[in-house]
Amino acid sequence: MKKNLMKRILSMTLATVMSLSLCVPAFAEYGSTDTNHLCKEDAGSRNNSTNIDTSFDPEVQHETENTEDIAKYDGHLVNPDGSVSSVTIDDIDQIILERNKAILAGDTKRANQCQQRLINSGAKPSTPAELAPFSGGTDLAKQPSQRAFSGVSLDTTTYYVYVQGVRYLVKRTDARPTTESNLFHSASVNNKTISSSVSAGVYELLRAAGMAYLGAAYQDYNSYISAYDALRSAITGFAPSTTVYGITATYSCAALEQVSFYQYQDSHGYWTPFASSSYVQTGFGAVIYSTDYAGGRKTGLNMTVHALENTIYSTSSLNANHTGYDTSGILARYFTTYLFDKKSQVTSVSFFHNANGTKKTIKTFGMVCPTTTADIT
Repeated sequence: MKKNLMKRILSMTLATVMSLSLCVPAFAEYGSTDTNHLCKEDAGSRNNSTNIDTSFDPEVQHETENTEDIAKYDGHLVNPDGSVSSVTIDDIDQIILERNKAILAGDTKRANQCQQRLINSGAKPSTPAELAPFSGGTDLAKQPSQRAFSGVSLDTTTYYVYVQGVRYLVKRTDARPTTESNLFHSASVNNKTISSSVSAGVYELLRAAGMAYLGAAYQDYNSYISAYDALRSAITGFAPSTTVYGITATYSCAALEQVSFYQYQDSHGYWTPFASSSYVQTGFGAVIYSTDYAGGRKTGLNMTVHALENTIYSTSSLNANHTGYDTSGILARYFTTYLFDKKSQVTSVSFFHNANGTKKTIKTFGMVCPTTTADIT
């Protein structure tokens, strides 16, 4: 009951904050990466495939493959017929990012379109056998593969990675998070007043950051909304140099965990689980009611601030494009210990003001960070 009430409150707040939804166009103004083309153009329609050598043994130490071979296989998906797809795991990551933006925005149609692109591109609904290594003791053989638990479905993608010049076959299983699951975190913080004494241009009104596994912080400082950006249209003479002493607003905060499980094929053909990872996509907006600033006080604003969107990763094995995790790096780390790796996880997310370096927290969520499918409810 409490969760449903909170979701209704958040839904109403987000609707006001983002002109009736947390929509992608609202994010675009603040520099979010445009991956829309990956939903418009089916990556899987690029039928550039190459037959693979099915006799390859992924744990036999071959000589380092040449550049041409690595380019052909590295990160590329494997089709059901055994050929190598032109689609890469990076393409899959881009579509997942766009799908989750749509989920946060409440745009079910768009989310479903992106989900279909994932399937067309090579991600397939996970089978009980693919889920079994991560079941946490759950008897998945008795459960439908499309709805394994609590309405959260999973998709599996098969692809190649290289570790020290050796090629490995990997299956990555990705959850499809829903707003009904424990992978969705939301809150509405009403009429909160935060004091400051800094210029409007450097007053970071909306900012989100995360804490990764083992306490390593990762913060996206490329995207924020300043007090000047938010208030310049409502206050005559308001300038970047204007000192802001306080703002009263209602804030809406949402965080969606994207969870993945990994397994690789050993030299005997067995699939060995080696890691789980998670990153968080956030939505953050506000309705400002009043502010105190050098030269006056403005009340009765009821002013919507466009939403801020961030994607928060652990720095551990983050890929070069900042669109997901580098599987080869995670697998290489696993090979040093042979312990299940969970370093590529975000353990908490905070929403805050950053008034000239002084964080003033609005809301913090602890993340689920699943290591088994049983952790998802």
